Amino acid sequence: MARGIRKSITIPGLLASAVKRRCGEFGYDIFTPYAVELVCYDLRSDAKHTITLEISRDTQAAQDAVDRELIAHYHPGQRREGLLVQLVDRIHRLKSVAASSRHNLTPPPLSAVAERITFPLEIWRLAEPRWQNLDYRSLTAYITGLIRYDLLVSGPHSSTTADCRSKLQRKLTR
Repeated sequence: MARGIRKSITIPGLLASAVKRRCGEFGYDIFTPYAVELVCYDLRSDAKHTITLEISRDTQAAQDAVDRELIAHYHPGQRREGLLVQLVDRIHRLKSVAASSRHNLTPPPLSAVAERITFPLEIWRLAEPRWQNLDYRSLTAYITGLIRYDLLVSGPHSSTTADCRSKLQRKLTR
């Protein structure tokens, strides 16, 4: 049996407690199954990452502002409505908060939390080129983007996808 591919990433400290609670919502005691589930969802959906990629490319102050909003609005067990629509409405305010904090001496962000993920070999073969083709700076930035998206939409994960065209997509769903 293949052992899988182990990778280390860091989760922004601001998101760490929400990620731990989110893992618990899905019955996971550790980070790996949650991260692999997010990657499989992304591989099935083939989304462009318009929002989360831009967040990952912005300043640390802007990323922290987004993360503060995410954790302020995330509550375990909430319906799948999330902050995404609210974020679109508030993006200008978040940008102004981030811009003003560039000129102020703000405390450094909470330290990052190290995590190890073991990807099944078949998933890693798809995930590695995926994050690179999306033009994320690192695997950490990609996984953080998936976490942010998950917290943006909140609620339960759907076990089916709207478009299960291929054998590969059905395998990812399993």
